[in-house]
Amino acid sequence: MSETETNQSNQTAEASGAGKPLGSPAAAPTGALVFHLDQILQKRLLATFIDLVLVGVVAAVLIFIATMVLGQFFGSLFSFFVLAASAVIVLVKDMPFKFGELDCQSPGKKAMNIRVTDLQGNSITLKQSMQRNFILAMPYVLSALGSLLGAIPLGIGFIGTLFIVMPLMFIASIANVYEIYRIYSGERNRRWGDELAGTIVAWE
Repeated sequence: MSETETNQSNQTAEASGAGKPLGSPAAAPTGALVFHLDQILQKRLLATFIDLVLVGVVAAVLIFIATMVLGQFFGSLFSFFVLAASAVIVLVKDMPFKFGELDCQSPGKKAMNIRVTDLQGNSITLKQSMQRNFILAMPYVLSALGSLLGAIPLGIGFIGTLFIVMPLMFIASIANVYEIYRIYSGERNRRWGDELAGTIVAWE
C-alpha cells in the first residue's frame, strides 16, 4: 500500500469515529464503566426522581391509610416507622448487594443504566452509600421526627414541630436544592454526597 493510500485509510478511520461521543457505549470496551457527563447529568436527575417518587408514593399511601384507620396517636406512631424506614431505604439505595435485577443499583439507576462507583470504578461500600445519600435522606428523617412529636398530646408536639422540625426541614430542603445544583456545576457532576463518600456516577 502506498503512503498516500495509507494516509487516506487513517483519515477514513478517524472520521468514522468522530461522530461518536466520548464515553459512549459504542466507543467503550465491553463491560467498562465510562463517563459521559452530559448524558449522565440527565440520567442522574431522572434516576433520583424515580427513586424518590417510588419511596415517597409508597410512604404517602401507607401513612394516609394508617391515619384514616388508626387515628392520630397510633397513626402518628405508624407514620414515624414508615418514614424512618423510608430514610433507611434512601440511605442504602446504592448498597453493594444484589437484589433481584438490582446489582448495586437503585431502581432509578437501573432504569437509566448507570451506577455509583468509587473513583477507581469499583463497587461502593454500604458506608459510602450512606454517606452520599445522607442529605437526600434528611427530609425523611425530619418528617419521622415530626410524626413522633405529633403523637405527643397537649400541643407539645405541635410546638416541637413548629420550632424544631420546620426550621431543620427548611435547611434540609435548601441543602437538597444545592445538591442538585452541584450535579450541574461540580467537577464530573459530583455533588456534596459524592465528595464526602469518594464516589462518582458512571455510565454502565
